Amino acid sequence: MTTLTDAIPLEEARISETGEILARAFFDDPMVVYLLPDDDHRRRALPAFFGAGARFGHLFGAVYTTPGAVEGGAVWLPPGGVDSSD
Repeated sequence: MTTLTDAIPLEEARISETGEILARAFFDDPMVVYLLPDDDHRRRALPAFFGAGARFGHLFGAVYTTPGAVEGGAVWLPPGGVDSSD
């Protein structure tokens, strides 16, 4: 069964929550496991890592999440790179 959910722009106050959800989503990703093989270390490190990614996207691109409870997130950066030197 597939359920459609609208995506909405991420509010700045929900960046940390989005980082937590993305950390859970990518916890068993093969590349993430390769880089952080220890489960406990990965569990502690990923929320901050993905939270930073969501913040970067919020500042220099676009981040979308679900309305209501955060059930997922997507971080988009414009093609051609981002000038974050300002």
